[in-house]
Amino acid sequence: MSDGSKSMPGGEGALGVASFMMALPTPCALVGAGGRVERVNAAWASKAHALAALAAPGADLIGALAALPEGEAAATGLRDVVEGRRCELSCDVCVNADDDAWARLVAARDDSGRVLVMVVDIADHPASESKAASELRLQRIVESAMDGIITIDQLGHVVMFNAAAEKMFGVTAGEAIGGTLDRFIPHRSRDQHPSFIHAFGRAGVTTRSMGHLGAVAGVRADGTEFPIEASISHARSDGQHFYTVILRDIAERKRLEAQLLQAQKMEGVGRLAGGIAHDFNNLIMAIFNYLALASRKLGVDHPVAPTLAQANQAAQRAADLTRQLLTFARKQIVAPRVLSPKEVAAGITPMLRRLIGEDVTLRTVFADDTGMVRADHAQLEQVLVNLVINARDAMPAGGTLTLETHNTVLDEAFCRSRVEVTPGEYVVFAVTDTGVGMTPEVQRHIFEPFFTTKPAGKGTGLGLAMCQGIVKQAGGHIGVYSEVGRGTSVRVYLPRVYANASPTAGAAAPKPPPRGSETILIAEDSALVRELVAEELRNAGYTVLSAESGPEALKLAAAHPGTIDVLLTDVVMPDMSGVQLAEKLAETRKIAVIYMSGYTEETITHHGVDPERVTFIAKPFMSDTLLHLVRRVIGTGGTPRDRR
Repeated sequence: MSDGSKSMPGGEGALGVASFMMALPTPCALVGAGGRVERVNAAWASKAHALAALAAPGADLIGALAALPEGEAAATGLRDVVEGRRCELSCDVCVNADDDAWARLVAARDDSGRVLVMVVDIADHPASESKAASELRLQRIVESAMDGIITIDQLGHVVMFNAAAEKMFGVTAGEAIGGTLDRFIPHRSRDQHPSFIHAFGRAGVTTRSMGHLGAVAGVRADGTEFPIEASISHARSDGQHFYTVILRDIAERKRLEAQLLQAQKMEGVGRLAGGIAHDFNNLIMAIFNYLALASRKLGVDHPVAPTLAQANQAAQRAADLTRQLLTFARKQIVAPRVLSPKEVAAGITPMLRRLIGEDVTLRTVFADDTGMVRADHAQLEQVLVNLVINARDAMPAGGTLTLETHNTVLDEAFCRSRVEVTPGEYVVFAVTDTGVGMTPEVQRHIFEPFFTTKPAGKGTGLGLAMCQGIVKQAGGHIGVYSEVGRGTSVRVYLPRVYANASPTAGAAAPKPPPRGSETILIAEDSALVRELVAEELRNAGYTVLSAESGPEALKLAAAHPGTIDVLLTDVVMPDMSGVQLAEKLAETRKIAVIYMSGYTEETITHHGVDPERVTFIAKPFMSDTLLHLVRRVIGTGGTPRDRR
């Protein structure tokens, strides 16, 4: 029809319209004022379409259309035609949502105000897709979901169980459908589950807001429990209630969160260790050197000499403890080089045999093709000694201790569950014992500082923490496998490098401390260390200018009429750092610089000191070591290659 068609075919008036309408095989109705159905033809009266039941003669067709799920547009359009705001209408309307039945509604108004309405069924409407096709698409979407999706009916029986749920619980859909959820819920929660579901169905909410269950526990087919993040929704279909639960396995996430928490805890303790190291090292340095000074003055035959020797041993243990703290914190200044773990292990084996005692058998299994790593030689020996001592202590009645080295490749599957490990080639050295073994609870704590299962006085609890610090500093990691009553195997993985090993220098014979007559400026905020170093340098013949801060050192330098050959400065001081002091002095004079510090490598690097590029001496140090370094710096003009 066109907008120009003002009258209906078949003549004027109701009689002509009715005659034309009655002859059509298409369902037709004559609608009068207000949208009331005045007359229908045989096709309409046959009730072969949904509108027939809704709009019998005398009924309100506009109201019937408005009552349909998507009929508001059709109702509005028909009202406009009936009330004369438009002449005709053609629109699609869903006449039965359950069957996806759609019809095209065509209406035209004549000059008398009557409206002829025709209804044409549409089988191929885009929105009238068959239920089978719609359900198939929905099923494919559900099956492809990464989260587990389970639907139960109002009786609690599983009616849908997707592929992700199969993988999560280790149960096929065929096994799950028709059963209940009890097999997937821990025993302690099964009694509460039905009441929770029914409460949610009645109100749409529970004590857990918005149907979000949060973290709950699930049970796999093998009986193991695992954490799940779950949410629930409720729907009605064909008069029945259905409950759908969306599940996400968060076991891996929980494990990674625990690893992160442990790493953060270790980082906090590491920062504490690094923070106290400076003060400890200043005190230990003073104790060492004053004991050495007293020993030299009294002589080896003095009655007090054995007492001083005992005090020196105690100071050495204190220095070792501080060094272990720094190593645990992974901030100790080290000298890594390319070396062979096989050679390190072989070289230390004779000492290890004496260390473990006669009741423990030591086996060595060194693979001929054991690769190279980049690490600090002394620290690698420390790790071996600590692991061997732990293995020995785990075999109080004797046993077998196996030390081995070999190559391995860690793949993505291995590294996926270890956030700190990257795939690649590694060199492994392992220490395995046949001792008492460890419980899973003990294994969870073995790398924590100060944790120990040994009796009081038998261990500090820093051994394995220190080992872990050394290994991580070298870019590796430690793996532990243990069974109670069967023994323990500790494996150290270090990244393999393809380079030639650095030559191992032989131990040089000790030389007497050199003397000198040059002028040395000391800047050190610790009076204890400053006075000690100044006394030792003066005893060696040097002229010493001593300052407790950077600004004071600048004043002394400005007032000194002669040459200042060496600046010996602490790195971290109030008001002005050692680096800033050296830069200020370099503006007016040529001067060699020796940096000293008891802080960690991270701290001194933050203050602009790279231990690899400047002359640096770490506290605590013996006075003889300092005297040799001063002499060497003066002889080379203070080039940065000198480092101790």
